[in-house]
Amino acid sequence: RRALMMRVALGVFLVGGLPLLAPSVARYIGVFLAYVVAAVALHFAIRRRVGGVFRVLLGGILDVAITTFLVHRLGSQGTPLVSAYLLLGMFVALVAPAWTARALGALGVVSFCAVSFAEALHFIPYAPDAPEAARYTPTLLAAARSTVLLAVLVAVSTRVSERIARALH
Repeated sequence: RRALMMRVALGVFLVGGLPLLAPSVARYIGVFLAYVVAAVALHFAIRRRVGGVFRVLLGGILDVAITTFLVHRLGSQGTPLVSAYLLLGMFVALVAPAWTARALGALGVVSFCAVSFAEALHFIPYAPDAPEAARYTPTLLAAARSTVLLAVLVAVSTRVSERIARALH
């Protein structure tokens, strides 16, 4: 339930706080509201104990999608939002089977990798909603380095959380 409340809190922040910090993302209020609605729906599903592991995966996919959307909009190489991929694996490992945390962690890394390399190869613009960062274009080496670093950190943090969860049960 606490992890779910984090999702709802993130949704509220996306709607009310992020547009104040990064005004250029205010035009995506519809995306953020959809995330809030989905987070509330997942909240009710958890309260009613509906969906089990499928619900965990669905919530994790939702989190990876919104994180990846924001990482692209604000710049894959310069936004602290990349740390959300770490938190996702850690939270899921505490409340669900280890394979779900690993699968969602891997999805996060693959999503980040796709955005990073697409930006480096100029398939998509870098940080289109962060004008101060938009002049920078990541190199292929930067994309590779950041992806490898993220993969290692996600793997380690998820594994540690799995061990903590096992010790608590």
